[in-house]
Amino acid sequence: MSTLLTPTSGTVTLSADTVLRNLAPLVEEGHLSSDDRAQVLWLIGEMRTSHLSLADAGKRIGYDASTVSKVLGGTYKGSWSNVLESIRKYRHLHAERAKMASAEFVETSIWERIRQTCDLALIHQMPGVIIGPSQVGKTTALLEYRRRSQYVVRYVRMPAAPGFRSAIEAIADACGVTTRVTTEQLRRRIAHALDERTLLIIDEFHQLATSSGTSSAMKIAEYVRELHDVTQCGLVVCGTRALENDLIKGPLKGWLEQFVERCIKWLELPNDIPWSDLMLVAEAYALPEPPEATAKLLRPMRMNRFVKLLALAGNLARKRDEPLTWDHVTTAYNLVNR
Repeated sequence: MSTLLTPTSGTVTLSADTVLRNLAPLVEEGHLSSDDRAQVLWLIGEMRTSHLSLADAGKRIGYDASTVSKVLGGTYKGSWSNVLESIRKYRHLHAERAKMASAEFVETSIWERIRQTCDLALIHQMPGVIIGPSQVGKTTALLEYRRRSQYVVRYVRMPAAPGFRSAIEAIADACGVTTRVTTEQLRRRIAHALDERTLLIIDEFHQLATSSGTSSAMKIAEYVRELHDVTQCGLVVCGTRALENDLIKGPLKGWLEQFVERCIKWLELPNDIPWSDLMLVAEAYALPEPPEATAKLLRPMRMNRFVKLLALAGNLARKRDEPLTWDHVTTAYNLVNR
């Protein structure tokens, strides 16, 4: 049984796969449910992401560092139900605080379609594909889904020009797995950190087609497919049109055919943002329908740019101590496009 060797004043380096292995006997013997295990897995993920020590995590759930160490090590002899309830309460509080920090998020039609795709992939433990142009809000929606989900969602951003090692290190980091091991050990440990109650999201998957060599792209894609097969986790890959043209339907399609055949949802997002989506965001800023001249400037915009434009216009309005209007938006537009 693994134990934590990290000092209580330092950040925890324990891998998520080790925690899962520590808890496995308790699940097998019926002392913990799969949902209970998922709560502990979320805790170790939060500790690694936020660089929390055992003592820090203990304060957040109302226990001392020693108890947190025993929980993660699967050796706790006290009331697991009490500890798990404390973790759930902290997780809920954490989600509410994150919600306040992301109050500007607007539930557009693109968000709804991405949410449905992620739900299907997670519930049915099958792959989903999201394809769309850059700057339409794909990444923002995926990160929001991770924030809201009551399950364990691992979000990976595929690095540019990925080799096999750099790609699986990115996946390992997202899964809370140490990368200080050999490549073969890393492959196995990532698989041990995922299960049927986990959703793995790999964003920027088109990097395999646009900036990675054929050999590396094939190895990475095959590993992702194998990872899903072995763990039965939900899986969503997201990217630009290059993902479809080069990886799925192009000259390299042979090694992704099985992946595509098993796909539960293929979501293609529009090149042009629906006007109704832009107006939903404008409404969040208390703006009415714009004059036609302003609307003509805005219609070709991608969502990310539109949101940044509204933020800039909001700053202009605050500096002038005025309520935000479309005149401020037009002024901001001219500033960045002159």
